[in-house]
Amino acid sequence: MVTGDFICPLLTLHIDGGNKAHLRGSIRVWDLAARTITRTILVGDPASPAGTMEVQLIPKESRLRAFTAGMADSKLYLVDTQNGTATAVFDFSSFAVPNVREIWPQIIRINKKGT
Repeated sequence: MVTGDFICPLLTLHIDGGNKAHLRGSIRVWDLAARTITRTILVGDPASPAGTMEVQLIPKESRLRAFTAGMADSKLYLVDTQNGTATAVFDFSSFAVPNVREIWPQIIRINKKGT
């Protein structure tokens, strides 16, 4: 199982300055049977977390890879759960609306064929 680590839950009720959430940028790989995290994969620039809200394994993909999108950096990442890497494969910035800072591509869906 894979999950996205989007935001620091301890700081959601009291945000320093009141206007900026503390986003995170990592994916957790789990051994669901043992209920343990087996790997944490950093996504994007750690100094400016990507905001990894959604992550989905690619169906029928023999290498157990996944896709996630950065809410804050507007990039799509290919996540290799076995080697512990996340590589930016697409930048959604070209779809930006003038005077709007983020694209927010975090809600993703992969069909059953994995295409």
